[in-house]
Amino acid sequence: MKNNARFWLKMGLDYEKHGAYQQAIDSYAHIIALAPERFDGYLNLAHAYMGLEDYEQAIESCNLGLRYAKEHKSEPWAKKLTKELEACKIKVSQEYTQSEYGTFCS
Repeated sequence: MKNNARFWLKMGLDYEKHGAYQQAIDSYAHIIALAPERFDGYLNLAHAYMGLEDYEQAIESCNLGLRYAKEHKSEPWAKKLTKELEACKIKVSQEYTQSEYGTFCS
């Protein structure tokens, strides 16, 4: 069971729901180790780092998946992984900007 990416996704989402971001990060890292082609591992890892307001690590989580997709660009899942993670980087950057400058810049 613990070698199952779905198990770790469920655990990570549950941890994150309760504000246990570091445990969620650990769970999502298991997903990436078990099934690096799954975009949800990287996306949820980035989201958990955002919960800790660690935007640099959130972006690095996206970059990790993007590097993996680039290395495997001929695989059928690589295009979707790239698309999802590029969108995630934009969202992280926007949230970081809002946290840095508040709403007065909007």
